[in-house]
Amino acid sequence: MELYRAMLMMEREQQSAAVIPDNYTYRFVLKACAYLFSLSEGSYLAHKVFEKMSERSEVSWNIMIDSYASAGEYDTALRMFCEMQRIHDPDGYTMQSVISSCTGLGALSLGLWAHAYILKSSDKNMIDDVLVNTSLCDSFK
Repeated sequence: MELYRAMLMMEREQQSAAVIPDNYTYRFVLKACAYLFSLSEGSYLAHKVFEKMSERSEVSWNIMIDSYASAGEYDTALRMFCEMQRIHDPDGYTMQSVISSCTGLGALSLGLWAHAYILKSSDKNMIDDVLVNTSLCDSFK
């Protein structure tokens, strides 16, 4: 446990000393955050890594959107979704996070838009996706 705390302290010191972390640094610091249940530190670092990515895949966008939705930061999740749409088409995983965010905000009209988007996409995989349909059921409770 002390090793993980030391790793978090090292990350903070690197920020103030302008030390540039390498490809391995973030992996270990994120693991330390998970082990110590330090959600705010982990969220900050994940966002920092995401911002520095030269190419953001659909998976990396989905992880960030879902992380914000799961943390109750629904506005941020939806803003990231709007940014993602400029680059990638959303998939079922994206849409379940979007619907969950709409539900969290109590934004029924936006949830209806997301539902219509899914139906208009004609993507059978997305229409039949269990996570998407469960999110839709939750949103209309």
